[in-house]
Amino acid sequence: MAELNWAPASPWKTRVSRLIGRYLSWEDWLTLGLCLGTVLSVSLSLEAANWSRVMPALAEVGALALLASLVLARSPLSALRAWPMAALAGMAVAFWQAMMMVGPGSLAERLDAIHFRFQAWFELAYTSGITNDSLPFNVSVVGYVWMGVFLFGWSLFRWHNPWLGLIPGAVALAVVMVHAGQSQPIAIFFYVLFGLLLVMRSNLTALIGWWRAEGVTYPPLISLSFMRFTVLAVLLLMLVAWIAPVRSIPPPNLPDSLVRQFDWIGIQFEGLTGPLRGKRQIVPVHSYAPVLRFQRSIFQGGVGASDRELLSVTTDIPSLEGPFLLRGAVYGEYAVGGWKAGPSQPVAPPSDMEARVRERLEDGSLEGQLVSLMVTVEAKSVVGTVLFSLGQPVAADVASRITAPEGSLRTSTIFIPEREPVPLTDEEILTWVPEDAIGFTLDSSGQRLSVQLINDPKAALIDTLVMRPDEPLAEGESYEVLGLVQAASPDDLVDAGQAYPSWVTDQYLQLPASLPSRVGLFAYDIAVSAQSCDDSASPLFGNPCTDEVTPYDRAKAIESYLRQLPVAGTAGDIPPGVDPVDYFLFESQGGHFDLHASAMVVLLRAVGVPARIAVGFVLDEEDLDPRSGVYVVRDSNAYVWAEVYFPDHGWIPFSPAPDRPAVLIPELGEIPELDEVLDDPLDFLEDLLFEFDNPSGPEVELLDTSGSGSGTGYTTLIVLGIAALVAAVVGSLAFGWQRLVVGLPYPQQVWEKTVRLSSWAGRPPQSGQTPSEFTAHLKHTTREVSDISALADAYNRSRFGNREPSGEENERLRQLWPHLRASLLKNIIGRAWRRR
Repeated sequence: MAELNWAPASPWKTRVSRLIGRYLSWEDWLTLGLCLGTVLSVSLSLEAANWSRVMPALAEVGALALLASLVLARSPLSALRAWPMAALAGMAVAFWQAMMMVGPGSLAERLDAIHFRFQAWFELAYTSGITNDSLPFNVSVVGYVWMGVFLFGWSLFRWHNPWLGLIPGAVALAVVMVHAGQSQPIAIFFYVLFGLLLVMRSNLTALIGWWRAEGVTYPPLISLSFMRFTVLAVLLLMLVAWIAPVRSIPPPNLPDSLVRQFDWIGIQFEGLTGPLRGKRQIVPVHSYAPVLRFQRSIFQGGVGASDRELLSVTTDIPSLEGPFLLRGAVYGEYAVGGWKAGPSQPVAPPSDMEARVRERLEDGSLEGQLVSLMVTVEAKSVVGTVLFSLGQPVAADVASRITAPEGSLRTSTIFIPEREPVPLTDEEILTWVPEDAIGFTLDSSGQRLSVQLINDPKAALIDTLVMRPDEPLAEGESYEVLGLVQAASPDDLVDAGQAYPSWVTDQYLQLPASLPSRVGLFAYDIAVSAQSCDDSASPLFGNPCTDEVTPYDRAKAIESYLRQLPVAGTAGDIPPGVDPVDYFLFESQGGHFDLHASAMVVLLRAVGVPARIAVGFVLDEEDLDPRSGVYVVRDSNAYVWAEVYFPDHGWIPFSPAPDRPAVLIPELGEIPELDEVLDDPLDFLEDLLFEFDNPSGPEVELLDTSGSGSGTGYTTLIVLGIAALVAAVVGSLAFGWQRLVVGLPYPQQVWEKTVRLSSWAGRPPQSGQTPSEFTAHLKHTTREVSDISALADAYNRSRFGNREPSGEENERLRQLWPHLRASLLKNIIGRAWRRR
């Protein structure tokens, strides 16, 4: 037998054979094809959502990431070496996509565009600004897709675990469905099909590895057999799911705290995404967040066209006529991509603000009218996070907090002299608080009193940017809110002058440095045009022709010009980095009402007139249900208007969009005086409660039947029946009124009755309030009652000191109680009248 001479193989041939065996296995390429099917199902859906004017090629990015994961996962490199290489490849792909999205131009021009646009975005992110450039967001999405798909492929080819990619892919597909407002049945079908096949392949691959290690034989084409049976099983499952009856199951309610955290993250993220599109309206036109983007009005088709009911509103003025505004939130800082609330400070609503405003209305130092609204939340929406009012909000019957512009309030410190060994009482502390204070705090030493005051001494109430409930209102919950509607005539506004407070000019003349100069020149041209007139006619809206153009003239001239520009539900995309107001005035010449209001505010600020925008709803007779007298607020009622500041009059609304009337201040008519309406009921209830308090008092003869007549008859029986019914009702009321106070000392009886009546009047004791604090709170609503603090002192001695009241003390309370009771009854009936 001849001896064979075997020659050793060359090293390079050995490497090539190993490489071919590592990367050209049909098993791996089969897995790669299935994985590519799941990736394309999601990436093509993302591209079809068309959230941006220029979309990145996410399908190509996903395919490249998957191929890179196969190469690196099958290489002998460890994760510490392979993943940095994948990150560098991902950065190269993101840069390639950025070059494609910046538009045409030479290489140098594209590089400059990327540099300056990202530099501007980082500056806005650092300063909490608002961007209208979606390029950085699109590039970040490319990075997320590359990273997610690479980890998907790595876990599949290196760890044989498909779930690391399938679960995030399903979440991404669900986000696409919500964003696009479509069910995406084809994408879901292929995603489920390829996903289940991948699960089968990964499990089979793990079994094959175990079989090889144990020396177990298996059919060479077992993978194809498993795929055939898996495809049939998946198709059968989908057919069953398709024909099975569907039952609507409401989604689970997340904890309110978790929802608020997600809302806050979305609010912070919203200003940096750029102008994104969407086909499904999942929130109202405006979110009433600290950031107001132009995106919702410019880039979403058909904004405001929804008839979804958000609120129902009733008013205490039956003669209300004309369109009126429901004011929700105010924005004062203009940025390239929208508006921000601006510098602000939180304020606790003063309990006596309503009384202050009423006093100013009565003495004539303030012109206007208080209007009460009963608002019911009809949808689970962001409208439950804001309290809407007609005019400036004054007070609400739910626990709430308000936000005021920074500088509109000031804090003064009052040093109280030491007093030993007895500390100051609550009444003595109140003597140190100025009458115009809206709040105060006393430090632990009891010597330093911090008093909060309105910076403008002529202002009747706090300038409120937004009033929010402490807890978001759920669907079906209601609240009563009181608003002040200013009554300033055009002549009053012409004569208002320009003596603006410093905090107004500091905030509401702000314009960004990036605003093109032609906007200011254009504003000046419009303001100058208001001066041209002859002696025989008024130039604008009946104002006298004078040499001096007043702020009111400028406001009306700008409003008149903007009302000539059409309102459109959609508008063309504003180029990145271009100021929206500049584009609206000189390029598009039309747009949504957000742009009309924004343009008026910017133009007014350019000519030295403080202005800001307000967001809410506008209602008219078409929104009134004549049968119930309820106004129905829908998405289509959303509106944005301008507010212009006039000294001594505050903020006055203007309507620069032509789709609404120019005057949005309603005709309120006459409201009957409360005292005239309540005379008879007040007397009746006072007499009734007097009998409850004095059961041994004189008897009242309800019916005299001593007159002549032939028998009782039906009339007498009816009268007797009514009298018996009245007696039963009166007896029941008397029993219920006296039942809880029987056996108590007289000071405690009077205290319990006072608490009960004040609660019915809508002013119950607050948690943690002492009796002295509660009576101090009542002083603002029972001003005609003197020395109400004596009730708290007597109650404290009787309830906590276990001291029997003296005869003199009881007599003093007996003289105080009728006046206190009458005042509280007046408040009760007044509240019921306002609700009606």
